[in-house]
Amino acid sequence: MPHGHWEAKDTKDDLHAEAAKKFATGYPSKNIVVQSPTHALLYQGGQLHLDLDITEPTNLVRVLQTFFGYQEENISAWHTAVAEFRETVPQLGEQLAALIEAERQNNIQFQEAFTRFHQ
Repeated sequence: MPHGHWEAKDTKDDLHAEAAKKFATGYPSKNIVVQSPTHALLYQGGQLHLDLDITEPTNLVRVLQTFFGYQEENISAWHTAVAEFRETVPQLGEQLAALIEAERQNNIQFQEAFTRFHQ
C-alpha cells in the first residue's frame, strides 16, 4: 500500500494546472506532492493542503514532515483501536480467567464440561 505519491514537474510547469490534469484522469489525491524545483503543492484527502515556495528550507521541511506524517482515516482509526485494546484486553483476560477459575471451583457442570473438553 503506497503511503503517497510524488510528482516532479519542470520549473516552467503550472503546478496547479498539472495537478488538475492528473486528478481529472483519476490520479490519487489522498497524499501527493506535485513539485517543481522551487515550489510544492501538497494534496491530502483530495484537498490542497500546502502551497509553498520550497527554496525556503523551513517550507521544504514542512512539506516533507506533513507528507510523511499523513495517515488515512482508516489507519488512524486502527491505531486508536489498537491503543484502546492494549488497555482493555488484559483487563478482560483477567476477568475471564477469574470467572473460569470461580466456575471450576464451584460449578459441577462446568467442571464436567471442562474435563470432557480436555480429553
